[in-house]
Amino acid sequence: MPMLALTLLLAATSTASSMGIDNKIADVSPYGAVIMRSEKTKSAKTESLMHTNVSEDASSGCSPTTTPDKKAGDWEGRNWKLNKHPVQCGSGESLSQWRLKTTSRRRRCGWFSGGCHHAQRTEMQYQCCGVATENTCVSKSTSPNSDGNGGVVYMDRHKVRCQADSLIRDWKLVDLSGGKISIDYCCAKAKRSLTCRTTSTSFNSDGGRSWGGVIYLDRHNVQCRNNEGLQQWSMARSSNHKKMKIDYVCCTETPTPKPTPQPTPQPTAPPTDTPTVAPTESPTESPTELPTQEPTETPTEEPTEPFTPDDVTTTTMEPLTTPAPVDDCLECRLDFSKLTHNPFDNVPPQTFNQDQHLIFNKVCEVSGESYDLAINIASGYWSNRPEQNHAVGSMFRLNMKAGSNATATFKLLKNGQPAEDDVKILFSLLDLDRGDNTLQWADVSHVFQYRQGPNVTVTQIDGKHHFLSQRIGNGADNPHDPMMLSPEALNSGVAVQTSAQFAVTFGISGSDPNGRMFYFAGASTLKPSFCNDDD
Repeated sequence: MPMLALTLLLAATSTASSMGIDNKIADVSPYGAVIMRSEKTKSAKTESLMHTNVSEDASSGCSPTTTPDKKAGDWEGRNWKLNKHPVQCGSGESLSQWRLKTTSRRRRCGWFSGGCHHAQRTEMQYQCCGVATENTCVSKSTSPNSDGNGGVVYMDRHKVRCQADSLIRDWKLVDLSGGKISIDYCCAKAKRSLTCRTTSTSFNSDGGRSWGGVIYLDRHNVQCRNNEGLQQWSMARSSNHKKMKIDYVCCTETPTPKPTPQPTPQPTAPPTDTPTVAPTESPTESPTELPTQEPTETPTEEPTEPFTPDDVTTTTMEPLTTPAPVDDCLECRLDFSKLTHNPFDNVPPQTFNQDQHLIFNKVCEVSGESYDLAINIASGYWSNRPEQNHAVGSMFRLNMKAGSNATATFKLLKNGQPAEDDVKILFSLLDLDRGDNTLQWADVSHVFQYRQGPNVTVTQIDGKHHFLSQRIGNGADNPHDPMMLSPEALNSGVAVQTSAQFAVTFGISGSDPNGRMFYFAGASTLKPSFCNDDD
């Protein structure tokens, strides 16, 4: 580098620093060129467990908390690096907002990296301004799933969801061994009943890569309104798999209704002078008619024998007992979130020439008994994208090649053995739609009751119920939560009540290079339960 140019560069850098503006720092590329980059002047920051309070984007009367900024990793950030940013509200609080922020973007060049790349640092901003909760919370975790080599889009396999009476207090991504991640979170019960609403951020780019790209989360501000707390959140992807958004649920305390007015605005009228009608002077001329149509027989001339107490027979009545309550609707509403054996992990597209077995633990609890579920998919099943076969919240997603069909046998298990009691299963088949050149259908055996969406037709063939899609759909309307189905998903779903062992033959007619998805669920918005159901 010429001496004059280097002198001028150092002088300019010194001047900028003395004026308090952004420092200009020179990098030298492997080819000898001078590269200018900008870096904000920052005060020294102590890396500790203490969080820094800032005022940016603060709601009225509530200040956000920010975690210390950390390296996000290469390839624009790896998902497991989010474990450096725990979101932690205090006792009695609930989370109301969170957002990942990119704090710096440095351009680094060198032979070791094969050229130039950007190194990222991120921090997490969040607010704990939601609904007041109990001081304790219940710890939960999403099911471990592949980290996708750090890809942000693999977070769509994790749903942070509290119960209807609780709100999120803490959450943190956990980097597990074996290339898997999960999300730990804690749910605190609200002190009063809740009224909730569902909303989402706008679709935005996921960075266009299958790994890395965590910094693209900074485009999504998960924020509830004032006096609302966060109850659920999960990532969703667009149909072309190029964009992502965050779906979430915000809740506020249900207002107490105003007290009812007094039962009567005015006191009752004063009593009358004469409370009752005056009695008649003499009894009625004749008695009322006898109840029987004919008079009784003439009494006998002789009196009856004298009555003595010995003639009385005393009968002792046993005290009445209240029978124990009987659960006349033993219904297992399937929950597919605890997938413990998945043969489709990390396998390429193929036709499976052997039966494939899926095992789900604790799919339901009925009358105090816990049940598991085994699904056997018969040989000949063909998938374009078997890596998509995994749990999605409380559902299970199955990809199938167009122009094929397969049969799956479902068996409810108790203590590792097929259940032999009278438990019935509530099973929902969601996203039963069609594409431009495809059509999805399913045959279900042992159906006791069913309900289908208006865009699904049903006929009976050989003792099975045949459900056929009628609505054109795409990935944008895929379900994310069976209890919060969109109108499109609601219209193209099926709910059935079946026996503890049943079979489903599902298929796709036509052609599609990516195949299509089936979603298995239990209770859903379409049918939460068949118990005490008259329709």
